[in-house]
Amino acid sequence: MAMAGQVAYLDALYWNALGVGSLSHGSLRPALFSAMITGAVVSVAAGVLGSTMAAKGHERRGARPLGLALAVWAYLLAYSGMIVLMAPQDGSPFRMIFDGHFLVLESIGLAALLRFTAGFPGLLDPSDLRDPETLPVGLRTAQHLRIWLLRPASPWIAALVAVAISFTVNGAMGRRPQDAALLTLVDVFRLSVLALVVLNLRHALLSPDPDVRSRMMWIVVGFMVLVGAVGFVLGGNVLTAVTGWQLPRMNWRPIVLNVGVLGFLWGGAMAVFYQGPLEPGRLVRKTAIIGGMGTLTLFLAAGLEMLLTGVVAARFSMPYGTGTILAAVAMGVVYGRTHHPLDAFLSQTWGSTGPSSDLSEA
Repeated sequence: MAMAGQVAYLDALYWNALGVGSLSHGSLRPALFSAMITGAVVSVAAGVLGSTMAAKGHERRGARPLGLALAVWAYLLAYSGMIVLMAPQDGSPFRMIFDGHFLVLESIGLAALLRFTAGFPGLLDPSDLRDPETLPVGLRTAQHLRIWLLRPASPWIAALVAVAISFTVNGAMGRRPQDAALLTLVDVFRLSVLALVVLNLRHALLSPDPDVRSRMMWIVVGFMVLVGAVGFVLGGNVLTAVTGWQLPRMNWRPIVLNVGVLGFLWGGAMAVFYQGPLEPGRLVRKTAIIGGMGTLTLFLAAGLEMLLTGVVAARFSMPYGTGTILAAVAMGVVYGRTHHPLDAFLSQTWGSTGPSSDLSEA
């Protein structure tokens, strides 16, 4: 469904060969088209990976709930295409159901993600968590809820209740069904689920079991790739603002971000399926160092370009690009001199496969 929606959306934007309608009226810019293509690639990759995890769910713990979460995400990424492909006409009795089913699917995906973190890479038992009675009064209810959500059926029940509350509040406010996803209450539900997901994953990352930590580190590798992509976009934005450089006929920002998302998906796939000798801890350190150095290079290049074409250019003619070359050379030298000490420092902090015992105790 996600693939069909993406094809229909791209056709409506660019080709107009399927007869489902036209959204651009022949004026779609190539930069927007490149962004749509990379977004479609992410959607299809998430759907294929989710289907693969569903097929292999009997072999790997947590594969099926993560596969369901990825499939839902792929479908939601194709939201615009599904509107083009399947939306009933206004006034149709099915329009309300169609408009509301996106929020229902999102709640299913979040419940699946929560279920994944409760069972991957090892089953999270209530005894592994702190006793609610040992926590401050304000946190006891939240801890009881977290423990209850570890039960197999609890995330799905919670999702059903959250959807019912959201649509009830939305209807009481006189809003349309598609507006329910924009409620502040729904944002609170989303952030609460993501907070629980992070807490569950953190518990697995601090596990004394080396295999559990190793699998979690693959997710950290994917996350570092995503963070590196965000850093490159931030640094690139500053550099292009200073120099005015733009790639012709291409919007590079969503392309870089989507490459980071694909890296995150790859890390999740490796965490579930990979059982080889490759060490994820070393990849985490390398990715962090390279991503940080690359982002600093872009910011340094922006600063040097501003300096050389502003203050220095008042006396000497300095073409654009000089500061970027100097920044690349300087950071190349810095990387060559510091990447081994930085790797050793991070290795002492994180160890070969996960956090050190001192960090775990902290």
